[in-house]
Amino acid sequence: MYRKRSSGRLFLTLGIVIVCVVAFSGQDVYADGKHFPEKAYKQSPAIPSQRAILSYRDGIEKLTIESALDGEGQEFGWVIPLPSKPTEFEKASPGLIKTFSLFVQPKIIHDLKREIFILWRVAVIIIFACLIVTAKKTLERVLLLVLLFALVVGLLMPPLGTRFQTSATTDAPGVRVTDVVRVGSYELAVLEAEKSQSLDTWLEDNGFAGLTEEDAKVVSDYVKDGWYFVAAKLLREGDGYSRPHPLSMSFPCERAVYPTRLTATVGSDVYLELFVVAEKQARCDALTLEVSDTYRSQKTSRRGSSGQTVRAGFGGKTYKQHIGHPDAESVLWDGCVVSKLCGTLEPKQMRQDIAVQLRAGNPFQERYYSYRGARETAIVLFLRMWCVLPVGLSLVAHLKKRELSVKGAFLKKVLAPMLLLTLFV
Repeated sequence: MYRKRSSGRLFLTLGIVIVCVVAFSGQDVYADGKHFPEKAYKQSPAIPSQRAILSYRDGIEKLTIESALDGEGQEFGWVIPLPSKPTEFEKASPGLIKTFSLFVQPKIIHDLKREIFILWRVAVIIIFACLIVTAKKTLERVLLLVLLFALVVGLLMPPLGTRFQTSATTDAPGVRVTDVVRVGSYELAVLEAEKSQSLDTWLEDNGFAGLTEEDAKVVSDYVKDGWYFVAAKLLREGDGYSRPHPLSMSFPCERAVYPTRLTATVGSDVYLELFVVAEKQARCDALTLEVSDTYRSQKTSRRGSSGQTVRAGFGGKTYKQHIGHPDAESVLWDGCVVSKLCGTLEPKQMRQDIAVQLRAGNPFQERYYSYRGARETAIVLFLRMWCVLPVGLSLVAHLKKRELSVKGAFLKKVLAPMLLLTLFV
């Protein structure tokens, strides 16, 4: 009778080992290289979108915006309202806003292969340990201990082969041109208007599209508030037009603001990504805070054929997201707080300009799950339960002084309840 039971337990143990070997045979093995987890990025909705960097410090706002001129058949000029006369214009690199958009990201839960694989190993080892503790005979314990040792060695060994000219310069009645500059591919005129009709006349006389009825109402409100207008026109090169690029403009203001009232007259929803750089965390009612972190200056040096070059960069203190663009120093400084605000704005939400609120806050990073990430997260939770429950159930059985056999009682009093519990998690 004893031999029959021992042989049954032996076959059961060998069966478990075979199942483990099959389960772990799905590990990715590379002849020469390393597995890099897939990285997912949040995708913007398929509607008109805007991206901008708003840097605010000591009462001066520097607004870097993407060009609205990105295709044929569009007017090659646009008007930007500002609360005060701009003091400086700069040509911004097309890659600066893209760098912010790519590297200042919420947490995307997508690839959990590595964590799943580790938890599989831990769960199998724990189950074998529980089998040893609850085994009735000394011979069974010795056999299981030897198998556990072999399993641990096999699981923890690394896989074999794996290694680790300017034109818009004329005044018009009711409009004063306070400045005209050329910045990159654009000619910029800073305008101070007495009324919307005067600005409409100036725009039409200088090759811009005229104001619609809705535009005129918004411009009238801006004029009453003492705002200025920057008219940006894409210059011609030969027979065609120059390539659009982002623009940066600096101006004094009491609080950080992003103008949206003219955008509302288009009548469609707009998806906005606004990166606010300030001394404190940024928030606003219309947009959702996705990421906020303090950034430190991190200059890196690289030696090349032309000698050693120093590259400016900034790294997030909490979430370790790195902004390594050459123009990063123009909008960032050591110890600044970068906040990413985003959301879909309806026309009624853009009837008031976005007033950015700056206040102290803890670092924050929103979490999103891809379909794959949600599925693998459920697997991880399931495996964590299988790592904890065998120990707890075995401890309860031990405290009650009920010795469990490997073949029958262990499956009935430990694994079966464990399976039922995990099904309801």
